[in-house]
Amino acid sequence: MKEQEHWYAFSNISYNFLPQLIYRAIDTGLDIATEREQLHRHLEQEAERLEKNSERRLAGLILFLTMLTVCSATYDGASLVKDYFGWENGTTPFRIFAALLLSAIVITSISVWHYRRNKS
Repeated sequence: MKEQEHWYAFSNISYNFLPQLIYRAIDTGLDIATEREQLHRHLEQEAERLEKNSERRLAGLILFLTMLTVCSATYDGASLVKDYFGWENGTTPFRIFAALLLSAIVITSISVWHYRRNKS
């Protein structure tokens, strides 16, 4: 289709009138215009589908990196507080602090997820 339009769809060139007449006759006889419109619509739908899949894949990768960053920051923060107060890893104050920090992260994540879900 693209090759045919390249050689026979010159509507603005005056010396090339015969190929344009042939193209119009073929278009009328074979009803190419409707098929071309259907083909364009199908290609647009396929492009949209591929773009959505690409966006979904990228969103998953960004979510993974975000969770990795949150876990790293949580561990660094807990280690900083542990070293500052001189707590050991298994002591009760360290466990309480780690549980509170983890709870805050989970509550924040659920709140953001719930807000985005209800927004759309």
